[in-house]
Amino acid sequence: VLGNDHPTLPAAIDIWSTALWESGRRDEVLALKREALAIAQRAFGEAHSDTGRQHHNLGRVLADSGNHRGAAELTNDECFHGGEIV
Repeated sequence: VLGNDHPTLPAAIDIWSTALWESGRRDEVLALKREALAIAQRAFGEAHSDTGRQHHNLGRVLADSGNHRGAAELTNDECFHGGEIV
């Protein structure tokens, strides 16, 4: 109906994946967050705030899963370096 690259899809996937995370279905979340980021990149471009939000959200999942280096590289955010989120 709306298509696989519709601009509202990243936000919907993000909400769905957050609900899965909170319900303990964490093994499904990383792929969904990556999908939301990829769609945002295609729909909005890299410099758009919605794409930045998806970068951040994927970074949080990586950090919460113990992948602090991956989170820091993805978000270019110093707060993820060293294994601590400040």
